[in-house]
Amino acid sequence: MKSKTSYKAVVYQHASLQGGFWSGRAIDRQLNSLSGEPSNYWISDFLQSDFTTTPAMGTRRLAIAIRDAAKKSPLLIKQELTAAGTLANGLGGQRLSIYDFGNRMGLSPAAKAALAAELKSSAAAQEIFQFDMGTYKNLVAFKSVELNNGALLTADTERFDKVFQQEPVDGSKDEVKFVTKGKVVDEKFKTAR
Repeated sequence: MKSKTSYKAVVYQHASLQGGFWSGRAIDRQLNSLSGEPSNYWISDFLQSDFTTTPAMGTRRLAIAIRDAAKKSPLLIKQELTAAGTLANGLGGQRLSIYDFGNRMGLSPAAKAALAAELKSSAAAQEIFQFDMGTYKNLVAFKSVELNNGALLTADTERFDKVFQQEPVDGSKDEVKFVTKGKVVDEKFKTAR
């Protein structure tokens, strides 16, 4: 080490030298990043290491937390979580934790708490993973809006706001009008929930 302020260091440990997954901690003081995150190339390419939480597992945990928290929350929190869930489509390949997700999306403390309540432990919110778009799209494929008149509007999560245009109704702060157009390709009945 030539300088105590500019260096890279890593330590790995495991009970057995023969097998198992070695866990470790890395420090990258050469990067001079405010967040203190080690550079990805050093971890992945040079050390041939990766996060304990796989992209599929971390993304699945986030998607299920968003989906389940949105089901159980009051309307304002549901709207906040569905908006963040829609914006998550732009996170493909990025490394983050569920805690980071809440901060990046500007979620309110109540929405962050709703997400955290869906996790098995508080440590799960801190685990870093690489966001996997395929896993996310499988778990949060459709967005639905239910109106008090009985209408249920459903479309692909990414395209919902393009399929349905939302307009406020004059003189009302709670009522909205949805407009869409298209060709009828199917009609069906659905059983009660």
